[in-house]
Amino acid sequence: MRTVIVGGGLSGMTLGFLLRKLGKEVIVIEASAAVDESRAMVLTDRAIKSISLVFGEKIWEKVRKTEFSQATVWYEPDRYEVVPAKVSLAERGELVQYFRDAYVEEGGDLLFSKAIGVDEKEKLVRLSDLREVRYEYLVVADGADSLMREVLELDEKRVPLMRVRQDYINDEDGNSVVKDISEMVPSGKDVKLFHSYNIAYIGEAAGFADPISGEVASYALKTAEEMAVSIHNNGFDGATTNDFYGLYAYHLVKEVKKRRTRKIFKMRSMLRKELFANA
Repeated sequence: MRTVIVGGGLSGMTLGFLLRKLGKEVIVIEASAAVDESRAMVLTDRAIKSISLVFGEKIWEKVRKTEFSQATVWYEPDRYEVVPAKVSLAERGELVQYFRDAYVEEGGDLLFSKAIGVDEKEKLVRLSDLREVRYEYLVVADGADSLMREVLELDEKRVPLMRVRQDYINDEDGNSVVKDISEMVPSGKDVKLFHSYNIAYIGEAAGFADPISGEVASYALKTAEEMAVSIHNNGFDGATTNDFYGLYAYHLVKEVKKRRTRKIFKMRSMLRKELFANA
């Protein structure tokens, strides 16, 4: 049974890598062979641990990361504050390229073309170069501003946030420098796991991001791992489509609850600040 993954970023490549480890037929569709080397990626300790467990500690010999100690909490597109947070800054391009190389080494197919549509009845993904790719499972992993999610969810209105901030970090010589960090992340109000029984979303396309640090990598790996388990169990154990649907959703419900809890916590924090300011 073939799984087609749209998006060759962290979540898409992690899912492809894990499915190939399980002996599954996988095709990852990615719009561009080039990786964006101009952007940084925020990594929490949880994300670093997850990446190390999946791809091994040796990944950090090739991917540079630097620790810094502040993050931006966004309440709305124009409302935010800077808070202390121990996080690391990694080179996004190096990280994505390492994931892609690992997937290809496992025998995975990586197709460079832009997915522009889906024929759900015929189970086909349509590409910009007029090719079509057949799937049994379709997993959308093309980021916070997901084109495929827009195609599938025609009546849905999403508002991803573009985080742009400046952080002080140390360069290779130990000097303190300012570096701009730009991150497109979900707004936190648009978590969605499934479109249908055999089409699902993972990572930023599913709406997952840490509202405190803006970190998305740990959610990318978490959703990819749970999706790999769901597809594996459905194919090997004769589970029904409802089991495939339920297994993925069940294991991620805690993540959704965490997001809601954090939102309440942030609202309370804002209220306390207003009370103290008026005291």
